[in-house]
Amino acid sequence: ESRIYVGSGVSQTPNIDQNGKEVIPCRYSTAGDFLNGIAVVDKNGKRGCINKKGEEIVKPKYNQIDAHFEDGYAWVTDKNGKIGMIDQAGKEIIKPKYTWTVNFSEGLAAVSRGNKMGYVNMEGKEVIKPQYDQANGFSEGLAAVCKGGKWCLIDKNGNVAAK
Repeated sequence: ESRIYVGSGVSQTPNIDQNGKEVIPCRYSTAGDFLNGIAVVDKNGKRGCINKKGEEIVKPKYNQIDAHFEDGYAWVTDKNGKIGMIDQAGKEIIKPKYTWTVNFSEGLAAVSRGNKMGYVNMEGKEVIKPQYDQANGFSEGLAAVCKGGKWCLIDKNGNVAAK
């Protein structure tokens, strides 16, 4: 189903279908494209998400939402610049507490808290506590990490596989 966004005199963004019928009313200052049935919207400088019916699944409260929801999740950034994760229903899987994240690879994502990096799974559990200076994504069951200037490969349990 095709939809387009048009501006109005007060800089609100309605969502209309290809016949010109308004599908989602003008109540947001901007609205992004729908990806996987979800669009990011902006209201008073805060981001949220709506579904194709115009229902809010995430109330506008985040400063940023990386809402592709390809794997059923999206990274969100709060007013303090901390990063967390929500699912497609808007449920907070990881409360915003990280300063940097990498997308999931092989079920784990590298995250940074303070100046140390570790890994979380898709349920939001920290499976390898932040202890590395740098951490890359997993490939073929291993990830390159640096601690104290020394690089090594670790497995998904945090065990050193190769130095």
